Amino acid sequence: PGAEAVILEPGDVLYIPPTWLHSGTSLTDSVSFSTCLPSNVERLENAIDELPLPFDEEWSLEYRASALQEYLRLISERVGVSIPTLRKEMLERRYKNYVDGDVLKPSEQALRFCDRSSSSSSLIDSSTRKRLADRAAEFGALFDKYVWDAAVRQLLLGDTLEIYVSFLLGGVAQVPTFVTRCLTER
Repeated sequence: PGAEAVILEPGDVLYIPPTWLHSGTSLTDSVSFSTCLPSNVERLENAIDELPLPFDEEWSLEYRASALQEYLRLISERVGVSIPTLRKEMLERRYKNYVDGDVLKPSEQALRFCDRSSSSSSLIDSSTRKRLADRAAEFGALFDKYVWDAAVRQLLLGDTLEIYVSFLLGGVAQVPTFVTRCLTER
């Protein structure tokens, strides 16, 4: 069901969109050539991977988390994904098993600083804030270049959030804690 058979003649070209499953069988002696071109989403992911993170290794965990919180807020504004929408999508779709309603089940480490201050961005100095804003603008420009669909933007921003939290704050186990406690609008 849903499969199509195509017979190509000499000189024919068949375009198969990215991620479409396919197979081919030669009916006669022949030579074929195939090439893969990255989709816009793959191009965006590769470009994001090349974009240096605006964080310093010597920052404390609390400062890194505060800077990440601010950076994600700036990025979400730039790419047009609201923090409440992103938070809801992540908690309902990605971390449903970690969260009961809005109460996080126990995790190994807690990002308690988010509970203490609704405005952790006050911890961030002006030079860091400028660096975050500049990098968020570059990040947003990449989204503008490669991805126009709002749902895809939201999905990719969620993927990026997971990678950043895992890398900067001690592993993937911190992601649901960060989303629950730190990914809030101020």
